[in-house]
Formats: sequence, structure tokens, C-alpha cells
Amino acid sequence: MSITIQLSPELQHRLQQRADKAGLKIDRFINQLLEEKTTTKAKEKQDVKKRKHFCCAK
Repeated sequence: MSITIQLSPELQHRLQQRADKAGLKIDRFINQLLEEKTTTKAKEKQDVKKRKHFCCAK
């Protein structure tokens, strides 16, 4: 899927710097950021559900 978004020049510059540092093209770098963020959020939600079940189960 392709997505078009408007970035501020400052954000674009920061992302480009981080992509360069990682040795990646900016589109690949942004894709990795999104993967990490969505994977982390999903895992955090699962962990919270497990903790609630564990602490509150009778």
C-alpha cells in the first residue's frame, strides 16, 4: 500500500538524518518505524490484559 502524507520540513529533515544514520532509504526507515510502533503497541495491550487477568482472577 502507498500512503501520501505531508511532513513539516523539520520532521522530514530529522527522519532523513535518522535514515541516513541507519543506512536506509527514508521510505524503508519510516516503514520500520511504523512496524516497530504498531508491534510494540499491540504487545503492550496483550501484556496489560494478561496482568489484569492474573491479578484479578479468582
